[in-house]
Amino acid sequence: MHKRVNRFMGSHQLTHISFDVALRRVRAMKNQLQHVFMLKLA
Repeated sequence: MHKRVNRFMGSHQLTHISFDVALRRVRAMKNQLQHVFMLKLA
């Protein structure tokens, strides 16, 4: 999967891919924090 994406986009887009991954990670962390917060409220 990852190799196919690299071949398709080219190595000059690697920084863009890693930025997208970082954004997704931040979003996932936010969702996890919200979930924990909701559990504490319940």
